[in-house]
Amino acid sequence: MTPVLQSLTSGLSGITWSGFDNVYYLFTHTDTSSSFAIPHDIRILEEVFKVPVPGETPEQYQARPYYNKKNAFLTSIAIDELAAQLAEDERRDVLEKAHNIRQRYAELSEGYQKDKGNVGIPLA
Repeated sequence: MTPVLQSLTSGLSGITWSGFDNVYYLFTHTDTSSSFAIPHDIRILEEVFKVPVPGETPEQYQARPYYNKKNAFLTSIAIDELAAQLAEDERRDVLEKAHNIRQRYAELSEGYQKDKGNVGIPLA
């Protein structure tokens, strides 16, 4: 198994085996794929894990969401969804912090994108 695949599978397994049943995330697949030009995580996971269900048509397979946000192992909730449940002053504070993190991540991603092909990063 390559280090990238091992890292992805170990991360998912680690979350599950550690007993975490709620996962909060800031960046969606769309964010990482389009905004940060890193579409490969889902592609790798799909290649490794997403297999057609018996009797499923190709159209049903393609229509199935990338993330099963609530499943037998955990529930995942976007920070923005979580913030929507807060009182206005708390929501504003959380969304501002999330915005600042996204902005900083965009700056870091810009540097990564600029140099990734020059340092041997797979799938660059």
